Amino acid sequence: MPFETLRGNTMSDNETTVMSTEEMIGTITSILKNGMKLGDMTEDEQRAYQASLIEHVTTSQYYTAFYDHETKTIMVETSYFDPLLCVDVTHDSIYFLPLSENGYYPAFMKIIEFIMLDRKKKKAMMEEQKEEEKPKEIPNFDFL
Repeated sequence: MPFETLRGNTMSDNETTVMSTEEMIGTITSILKNGMKLGDMTEDEQRAYQASLIEHVTTSQYYTAFYDHETKTIMVETSYFDPLLCVDVTHDSIYFLPLSENGYYPAFMKIIEFIMLDRKKKKAMMEEQKEEEKPKEIPNFDFL
């Protein structure tokens, strides 16, 4: 297999190309600085999303998360209760505030993992709905 194929230089238009290190660091920095769009959510959907996010983070043995009613944000801490990250889920976006110089990145990636899994699940549900909505073809019996 040629090296260019592995790097993505000979890929077709419908395939993704390899992201450079600078692009990846720039994207992660942008997400930390400016947040990420999630799409419009109702208040109930927002609460359900926050609850699912907390549940996902707490499945790890290394982190704990809870909803802070005072700041209306999700606080992510180590299992030893050292604050790592403050996460704000709004009606259409998610924002991050690192609370420590070290150690917040793995917790941040755990949340990015949740966002990816959630989008994948929603995409699958939308595809199922489209399949159900397709009109069934009525057989043509004119030849009889």
